Amino acid sequence: MLKKSGLFAEVNVKLPLTPLPDRKVPVIFNLKEGKHRAIKIGANYSTDIGLGLNTKWEHNNFLEHGEKFFIAMSLAKIESRLEAQLVEPFFLRADQRFKIGSTFKKENSEAYQSKGLDILGSIERDIGNKRIIGIGAKYDFEQVKKQNSSKNLMLLSVPMFISQDKRDNILNPKKGWLYNVNIEPIFNTLNTNTIFLKTRLSGSTYYSIPVIKNPVIAFRIATGSIIGANNNSIPATKRFYMGGGSSLRGYEYQLVGPVDKKNIPLGGRSFVEFSTELRVRINSDYGIVTFIDGGNVYNSTIPNFKNGIHWGIGVGLRYYTQFGPLRVDVAFPLRKRSTGIDKAYQLYFSIGQAF
Repeated sequence: MLKKSGLFAEVNVKLPLTPLPDRKVPVIFNLKEGKHRAIKIGANYSTDIGLGLNTKWEHNNFLEHGEKFFIAMSLAKIESRLEAQLVEPFFLRADQRFKIGSTFKKENSEAYQSKGLDILGSIERDIGNKRIIGIGAKYDFEQVKKQNSSKNLMLLSVPMFISQDKRDNILNPKKGWLYNVNIEPIFNTLNTNTIFLKTRLSGSTYYSIPVIKNPVIAFRIATGSIIGANNNSIPATKRFYMGGGSSLRGYEYQLVGPVDKKNIPLGGRSFVEFSTELRVRINSDYGIVTFIDGGNVYNSTIPNFKNGIHWGIGVGLRYYTQFGPLRVDVAFPLRKRSTGIDKAYQLYFSIGQAF
């Protein structure tokens, strides 16, 4: 409980070697208070979306009762956002949190251009063994431009999730697993005929091989589906896209899947993606990685493998620091499409492993 509060850097428990005559056992807690405020700065780069910068200011005791508040900003060529969130711990019960926040976001991708504001309130609960469930209510105000058309959207959704994180390290896992299940009914309040359900499932697992250098093999798989509306009725910002450093490496951002005659991404109603990495640490500072990514986006509500799978392969270099590895990956599409949409390679730089 004390560790979960985030207010203490160290929590040590001391027990006597033998019980007292009255069979009572005194428990002594040695606490070291952590810093309430922190500033975080990060950067990433890829050949498809350019340089990205992000910063975050957080306060772990904002209202002096353990509340957490943060303001985060990210700037990039394709997407920029400003986000604020307040977390109330121990909401109604010890294992529950209440979150409320808002995000202003602006996107300028090949698929669409959008700007908007969302407001989200949610409740999360720990249900044991590092499993978390949550439900919330979200309202999106968006203006979306796609080619020569422009739409104003007001979307009400009820995001729900369950997740479990058993990784031994968030930025550089060597063993354990992680899974997420997200379900989100979405209602277009400006067009009551448009109601759809968006689901996404993802998982990853990690194994340390007991041989020289103890290499790590990592697997990731994800899939998703949108039901209840056709592709044209689903706002462009809510469709599935693939391609880039966080999904299928070797292909440009959002360019995996359906495109029009001008090679503009159309997005889809389902997708599947998977990755395998072999991570070998050369010494205390450096490591190398080989990987293969696969996947595609489909117009159908269920992935239609008759439309094929795109594959990307690559190698990477890792420089290990105290806070996590710095990652450089170069990836190549195994088979470039005849339309000339695919480039010979893509380069990615970021903090932490790819997954």
